[in-house]
Amino acid sequence: MDPPLLYSGQTYRGAGCTDDCSGHEAGYEWAELHGIEDPDDCGGNSYSFIEGCVLYAQERAEEADPSGDEEEDQE
Repeated sequence: MDPPLLYSGQTYRGAGCTDDCSGHEAGYEWAELHGIEDPDDCGGNSYSFIEGCVLYAQERAEEADPSGDEEEDQE
């Protein structure tokens, strides 16, 4: 899904909003409610909803690994 071309100047956690950011808020809250940790698990019919969900998942990943380094399994 392509991002909308017009932004209102408002942002939600750094993401540009087309109107009032309600789609971003709804996606973020949905992801929080469902414990989404992987951005690939975000879906929906609204770009802003998906983006809000992805923002939540990315924040969880940053909290889990604040250094930004990904651990590799070494067997």
